[in-house]
Amino acid sequence: MLSNKKVQVRFFLKLGKYKEVKENVDIPVIGNGDVTDEKTAFDMMTQTKADAVMVGRAALGNPWVLEQIACAFEGKKFIVPTISQVYETLRQHLLYLKEYYGEKIALGLSRKHVCWYLKSFYEAKKFRENYMKITDFDVALNQIDCYFEKQMGKER
Repeated sequence: MLSNKKVQVRFFLKLGKYKEVKENVDIPVIGNGDVTDEKTAFDMMTQTKADAVMVGRAALGNPWVLEQIACAFEGKKFIVPTISQVYETLRQHLLYLKEYYGEKIALGLSRKHVCWYLKSFYEAKKFRENYMKITDFDVALNQIDCYFEKQMGKER
């Protein structure tokens, strides 16, 4: 998004156009769109000469992607989160939803977040199908706890 104080305009650009915009403005240009990992972030930066990249959907259920990208740019090794770390992050995320929205709305919102966090886990499809039917927030948390207890047993 490029803006000044009086006018706000959104541009949806192909990669080649970012470079053109960058060459013709005196403000930072942020590349956005399909930045999903360190490779796509690097490609966006090198092909567009953007000042930064913005990560969107790729961070849903995978907030570690931001650290992964930062590590790549800094030449550091990224340590993949353990199942335990994913569990703790998801559980805390759900508790924040409950605190902010209340149990009923948090339960509904939790469904999409659980799907995102678990997309690459063992037997996730079966768990998600069952999770969608839960009508009580505490039962939902208990199911998360049980699921991850089994997953962490496999990790050891």
